[in-house]
Amino acid sequence: MKRPPLVKLLKNQLIGRKSAIFQRSLSSCRWPVQRLEPGGVVVHGEVGLTTAVLCFVFAVWPLIAFLGGLAFSPLTGVAALLTSPASLPRLRPRLYIIALLAFFAYAAATVMWSPRPFALIDFEKLSVRSEVLRLGLLLAAGGALMAAAQGVGENGRRLVIRVTMIALFVQLLAVIALSTFELASIQLFYGHDAPADEGVQNITRNALIITVAAPFLILQLVEGRGRITSFAISGVILAAVIAFLIAREIDAGLLALAGTAICYGIVRVFRRIGFRIIGGLIALTIMISPPVFQFISSSANAATAVNSMQYRQVIWKRVLEFIWDKPVFGSGVGALRAYREQIPDGVFAGQLLVPNHPHNMLLQVWAETGGVGAALLSVVVLLAAFRLPRPETLGLSALRISAIIGGLTASWVSFDIWNEWWWAVFCLLSTLTVVQHRSRDPIGGAG
Repeated sequence: MKRPPLVKLLKNQLIGRKSAIFQRSLSSCRWPVQRLEPGGVVVHGEVGLTTAVLCFVFAVWPLIAFLGGLAFSPLTGVAALLTSPASLPRLRPRLYIIALLAFFAYAAATVMWSPRPFALIDFEKLSVRSEVLRLGLLLAAGGALMAAAQGVGENGRRLVIRVTMIALFVQLLAVIALSTFELASIQLFYGHDAPADEGVQNITRNALIITVAAPFLILQLVEGRGRITSFAISGVILAAVIAFLIAREIDAGLLALAGTAICYGIVRVFRRIGFRIIGGLIALTIMISPPVFQFISSSANAATAVNSMQYRQVIWKRVLEFIWDKPVFGSGVGALRAYREQIPDGVFAGQLLVPNHPHNMLLQVWAETGGVGAALLSVVVLLAAFRLPRPETLGLSALRISAIIGGLTASWVSFDIWNEWWWAVFCLLSTLTVVQHRSRDPIGGAG
């Protein structure tokens, strides 16, 4: 009988030994190894559709921001519907979502004692009239879009990021130009005879939107660069943003940057519990906001107010009277819109003492839903904060989440809590965070 060659014997022995070593290593593997089933195969059509939709969403971002941002809400809804085949299999119930539904349910119930007439849907205009329902649908769409973004592959991820960075850079340049040549821009786009208020408001909204999105532009541009280059890029962009915020007296934008810096510092120092600390601070702020703003607005006087911040303190002082009148259950959603008292004299004579909402999200929660609503919202914040992974495991995504949380602080002194287009901006930024997430990047990787 002919023996096999020596080389063949050695080759078979080596392969057998490697196979045995591999089999023994499976039992000690940190992650369980599972057999691939047909159900786990990625449907490339769904992933390609999600990438295409996200590219379109962020490509039109500068245009929508230029027009004032109101279309961000329907854009998020349409994008969520188009990507639903990719998002629905990934949606899972979470405890913080149940708590959020409880808050919305209670807020919806408060319309029963609100002085404002209740309307759920306007069938003639085919529009949702309920503020609570509109915001609930928007947040659901935002969550679905984030779920769909989890399936985007590496090539799609790079494409979406490239489109988004170009769009944000274009928006930044547009805001700088609009702020520098404000009057000429308003006359160019709105006509010489059109009232300037709408144009000024749109430019201000555009400036606020790029302010909360600027950290995303910075983090992407400095990724993988040296420390000196990173500081130079960050300094130029932040200097431009701060300059037009100061020039336009947009205090909410400066507060958003300050909030972002604070949250950034917390996750850098507390890399294990940073988000829990931030969540606890926000929940505490929600609960103690009435006495805090009582102190801040104690000296406010409608007759002597001369700027927007003093005017807002006047508003807060009047809204606090609503809060102390019904501190437990609140006056009901929409109650402040039914209050039509005007300022009798001074610079703001003829202006509403409470212009539809208090320009303070925290006080609005207390005024409309009382301590019950504030407590439910605080629980939502705490549950969401404890649900987030440790910052040290998220890499640069931890800093992007910090930017989202910090940007939301602008809502505390500027926006209506039921303003769905503003919430849509953060839904889209959250979706962008999912796309950009790479857990292997260290938090300090930005230089």
